Amino acid sequence: MNRVLILFAANCLLALPVFAGTGEAGFAFLKIGIGGRAAGMGEATVASVTDATATYWNPAMLTVTPLNSIVFTHNRWIEDVTHNFFAAKFASGRHAFGVHYISTGVDGIEQREIPSEEPTALFSSHDLAIGFSYAYQISERSSAGLTTKYIYERIQNSVHAWAVDAGFTHWVSLGERNLRLALVIANIGASGDLSSQSVILPATMRLGSQYEILVNSKYQWNVAMDIVKPIKESWRLNAGTEFGFNSITFLRAGYQFGYKTRGVSAGLGLKAFDKIRIDYGFTSFSHALGSAHRISASFEF
Repeated sequence: MNRVLILFAANCLLALPVFAGTGEAGFAFLKIGIGGRAAGMGEATVASVTDATATYWNPAMLTVTPLNSIVFTHNRWIEDVTHNFFAAKFASGRHAFGVHYISTGVDGIEQREIPSEEPTALFSSHDLAIGFSYAYQISERSSAGLTTKYIYERIQNSVHAWAVDAGFTHWVSLGERNLRLALVIANIGASGDLSSQSVILPATMRLGSQYEILVNSKYQWNVAMDIVKPIKESWRLNAGTEFGFNSITFLRAGYQFGYKTRGVSAGLGLKAFDKIRIDYGFTSFSHALGSAHRISASFEF
């Protein structure tokens, strides 16, 4: 099975240029990571996500637990960008289904024809994505999933797109501990033109892993790593860790390598009544961009 995963990853990497196109990169809001937990762990998450945010990160992970879940995330992104996410996951035996909605907006953008103190006009930017996911548990240790989504972007003019995400995950037993491997290829599809320019989707491949260092009734500790290859961009590495106390309080930290502006991240999670979880993630940016704050509320049933 490990050999199959490696071959699949290689084929996905070779296929990425096919979807690159010759247009301008667009739909940047699809690159904004989802969830307070993921943010705190440096977005090393395609092999560690267990709730409804899997509809964004890796649809194959929807089968990891038999529980249903609902998640809402609010993200105060840089440059006054407001970013919201809602998702629901429903499990039934070997099958799991999910739906998610992403909304991003910026108001009061100034437009100038020539350098001037006052803008000639103000306009807004709004983006949204609606996705539907399905996952199937192939065996006790392997699952595969697919997400189809409709995407809309408006910056004065508007453009529409359809895209697909495909994911796969596999467990490897290492004695009393487990290593989980995952592969995702995201944002594969076609779109139209924006202001007479062809716009391409931010196709991305992620190969991730999570390893359980310590698991007992009192403490839980795991580490995760994602190798990320966005189309037309350089390789990147996301690394993160999570330490839990009594499965109630969680401390997280991460670092994103290979990015021009990102680096350190940290986060905190709290779980109540074994069903409700609140997660907060902080991401620091360089070049005077400030920081981003992501908070999520999830409910399992």
